[in-house]
Amino acid sequence: MDHFWAADWDGLYRLLAKGNPPLAFQLLALNTIFLVLFIVRRATAKHRLRSRTVEVVQVFLLLANLCIIFQEEALQWIGRINLSRLI
Repeated sequence: MDHFWAADWDGLYRLLAKGNPPLAFQLLALNTIFLVLFIVRRATAKHRLRSRTVEVVQVFLLLANLCIIFQEEALQWIGRINLSRLI
């Protein structure tokens, strides 16, 4: 329990509040879209999804969340690459 109280909650808040719109809202919107698609799929499907398909969708959602979280760092990294050198 000591680790819970000693956590850097201000840092977490700063991380989730950065960006325009804030990172927390971006993640919430993306995950809500996937949840709605999942609910619609379960309500309208006549058969279940294969387990492999579910795993692929979960990996895609994880990658999409990581892209949102690290979008600024990725844009900075891409900006540092001199495209004229690569061509």
